[in-house]
Amino acid sequence: MCSSICGDRRKSCPKNLVSDSEMTGPERNFQRKNCAECHEGHLANTGAPPLSSFKGPFDAVRMATVLWSHGPTMLAKMKEARIPWPRFKESEMLDLLTYLNGVAK
Repeated sequence: MCSSICGDRRKSCPKNLVSDSEMTGPERNFQRKNCAECHEGHLANTGAPPLSSFKGPFDAVRMATVLWSHGPTMLAKMKEARIPWPRFKESEMLDLLTYLNGVAK
């Protein structure tokens, strides 16, 4: 469940209503790297696909392919929103892939 502020399910919570202690490590990385800003709809008109539309499985090859195809547009939108390009340590990318595979249909 979400924090006591709203009591709703985590995936439908507005930004910042889920405490760090309520998130898994992989989910926390998704939030901290600002992925949720666009992929959970916190920012309007980004064109980013919502998590609910993701289809698995996710691996390093798929991430590289997606970034090769959509990276320039993604970078432009992030610059517009003043969101820095995320940098991932190996363990953080593994956490991200774990999270994406957990939410992917």
